[in-house]
Amino acid sequence: IGNDRTDNPGDAPPLFYPAYALVNASVGLTKGPWSATLWAQNLTNERALVSLQNAFDQVLGPRLIYATPRTMGLNLSYRFQ
Repeated sequence: IGNDRTDNPGDAPPLFYPAYALVNASVGLTKGPWSATLWAQNLTNERALVSLQNAFDQVLGPRLIYATPRTMGLNLSYRFQ
């Protein structure tokens, strides 16, 4: 099944995107009122095409939209009592 967003869906054939998988992970630690979480999104840094806009625009051409690249972070929190 095609998956696409176009301004004129009746005029354009549906586009097909390659399959992909994203790997996310997180690990957390809590000690008393403190907590810390280390997290990562898209660990394999997959460059997956998730959308294509204006595929048939003759002036600007297509706009390819990819998955967010590998992103890592640390969340720290303190719980007030």
